[in-house]
Amino acid sequence: MTETPPIRCIASAQDELKQVREWLLHPCADSLEACPSALARAVAYVNDLSSQIDPSAPDPHLKYPLLELSREIQATKTLLDAATTLHLGRLQRMT
Repeated sequence: MTETPPIRCIASAQDELKQVREWLLHPCADSLEACPSALARAVAYVNDLSSQIDPSAPDPHLKYPLLELSREIQATKTLLDAATTLHLGRLQRMT
């Protein structure tokens, strides 16, 4: 991935996470299948942002959004895992 401006990395990662959360409000097979790739795109934006932060002198305007996005990605992944388990359990009971 080419280096994306930091503000765009943050906004794009937030957009991907927002989309996943919207899909998780009304999970179905198609939305649950689309979630992992959206999370992967969010992770790619976070990685791009992370590579732009100088570890010896991190810019707090980038560091704190990076940390928050990392937490959001983990929380969203946990929700996705739970929704997938719930959805698969329902499908198994129906068959």
